[in-house]
Amino acid sequence: MNTSKLTHKEKLEIAIKTVDYKVQEELSNDPSMLVRRNLALNPTLSTYIANKLLFDPTSNVVYCSTKNRNTTKFRDINNKDFDHRCVVCDLDIFYEKCSTCTFNRKDKLC
Repeated sequence: MNTSKLTHKEKLEIAIKTVDYKVQEELSNDPSMLVRRNLALNPTLSTYIANKLLFDPTSNVVYCSTKNRNTTKFRDINNKDFDHRCVVCDLDIFYEKCSTCTFNRKDKLC
């Protein structure tokens, strides 16, 4: 599947559930952090891709990858880059409710 012709919403939907390794590989290189974050949440994500996303440049993606059961490598996320509510946010990414978030962006984690 050529994911470059898909809409952003289609990529988000596919990323969270695809079992196709080639699609996972393509989406792991997607410029959208939201697509890579959804991919990191995919319960059928390959171990290779899960470990790759563990070292993504975006904290949100890294955090989600640490929670994926297929991730076998370790990355210490106990630093200021991960101490932010947006990184550990559980809001459904399909609706992108960031603009209505009630948390102060300067708040620390609970």
